[in-house]
Amino acid sequence: EPEVVSVLPASGTIGSVITVAGTGYAVNDSLTVAFGINTNIQQAAANSNGSFSLTFTIDTQVFGTTTIAVAGAATASNRFIILPQVDSVIPVSGTVGTIVTIRGNGYAAGDAITVAFGTNAGIQTAVTGQYGSFIASWTVDVQRYGTTTIMASGVGTATNVFRIMPAVDSVMPTIGTVGMNITISGTGYAANDKLNIAFGTKTSIQTAIAGSYGSWTSSFTIDTQVYGSTLIT
Repeated sequence: EPEVVSVLPASGTIGSVITVAGTGYAVNDSLTVAFGINTNIQQAAANSNGSFSLTFTIDTQVFGTTTIAVAGAATASNRFIILPQVDSVIPVSGTVGTIVTIRGNGYAAGDAITVAFGTNAGIQTAVTGQYGSFIASWTVDVQRYGTTTIMASGVGTATNVFRIMPAVDSVMPTIGTVGMNITISGTGYAANDKLNIAFGTKTSIQTAIAGSYGSWTSSFTIDTQVYGSTLIT
């Protein structure tokens, strides 16, 4: 009797390459491999001992236990477990206010997905299509600097990461004279970060401390400097 004796690995995400081996088939038997809804994901031939080994790449299918059936003169089967994944994050880094788009697959059909982003447990929701894939977009909210976890939860949970970068996102006013007061604010710094503000030729015109989510506001008076565009760092 034919047997699919080995499936390696036994579980994985869409795009994984798996190796299937079997024995007990007819000599030089022509074999067709069905994987879940894909009735012909790979073909092979048994050798002179009636055994075979082949590989194929997991295509887009739904979460869970999926049947591998190898058919020749007779048919044998085994199983593989499809796991969810967040396989794309675009862009991979940016400042607060950046729009992020993620793609996921390996979930259940019609699965209700909740996306958590760092400290925000429900920044976006989505519903998967019939093959368990989804797309979701959101705007990066005020959170602290560094690598931030994206978690997409439905019938299963998968993660990826986005890197939040610092930004000086407000300068008010943007033009003025020496002696005028300026208020600036920023986001994407570390929690309780100690900040040094440089203004043009003045390497330390003011200091500030970021809050628990990496945002801050500071004010200073324009000192005597030359006309024109002046860099605030």
